[in-house]
Amino acid sequence: MQSILNGLNADQRAAVLHDHETKNQLLILAGAGSGKTSVLSKRYTEILKRDSDCKVEQILTLTFTRKATTEMNGRIYKELVKEC
Repeated sequence: MQSILNGLNADQRAAVLHDHETKNQLLILAGAGSGKTSVLSKRYTEILKRDSDCKVEQILTLTFTRKATTEMNGRIYKELVKEC
């Protein structure tokens, strides 16, 4: 698990490791360039690793533009390939 947390600050690590068993909602608000996409892609991967019953169809990620969607999909894919 340590590799998924590399390069993250304390707040980012807390978001990635947020306990989804008790609260399965998480909102990340931060300015441009603060690492939101990186945190969300790592969190997505972490949820799938922790919960073997979870399916990708059960995780909702939202972005505001098609460009951001493409970026998010690419980052999630890279994280999944790296971790699995």
